[in-house]
Amino acid sequence: MIYQTVLLVLLLAVIFFISKRTINLIYSVILKIFKNKKAAGWVLAIFLLPGTVIHELSHLIMALVLRVPTGPLTIWPSFEKEDNDKEFKIRTGHIMVAKTSPFKMTLIGVAPMITGLAMIYLIGQFIFNTSEESWLHFVQPATIRGVISLGSLIYLLFVISLCMFSSRQDLKSLFITMPVIILVVSGLYFSGIKIVMEENLIESMLRILLGLNKGLILTGIVDSGILVILTGLRWL
Repeated sequence: MIYQTVLLVLLLAVIFFISKRTINLIYSVILKIFKNKKAAGWVLAIFLLPGTVIHELSHLIMALVLRVPTGPLTIWPSFEKEDNDKEFKIRTGHIMVAKTSPFKMTLIGVAPMITGLAMIYLIGQFIFNTSEESWLHFVQPATIRGVISLGSLIYLLFVISLCMFSSRQDLKSLFITMPVIILVVSGLYFSGIKIVMEENLIESMLRILLGLNKGLILTGIVDSGILVILTGLRWL
């Protein structure tokens, strides 16, 4: 259980750094093609659109569940001028959320990661739990359906991994809630209070962690492969 949890954190850290580098490379390659920053921003936003929709809807749904008022939701890019008045900062999506307690804001902020991990887990389960014969038929390269299906899965994993991480703005309240959580857990530990989970629950959690880590390893392989391709394209 501990090993799988540590592996989960390491995989998330690796995918996070790869995703940041990959987004910059995608934008750089697109910019070299279109020679226009706004045009490159629009192409990038359209490419990432499924991930952006999932990201912003995750904020919205979590806010609705917690009964926190929300403002307009946008999934299209906006271009904000930097201080030097020459560079543009691109925002691919945004939703306004009313001020509320730090704990609710934290849940709303991390909602895209929760949704992203759930989708990566489900895609991984579909791929790894499909029998060999049906999987080979599913990805049969000689069929148009197989190529489209496999490409769709790879694309979905890719854009989800690029868009599921919360921004600094989304995680501002985490600096308040995290110390509180650490203090509560530490207080329970040092006071001798132990939380005992049933064996079936532990087995279920371990099974989910194993499946999630498999999905993240697959995602990391896809992201790394595309990063290498983009690096080559940039040099060319």
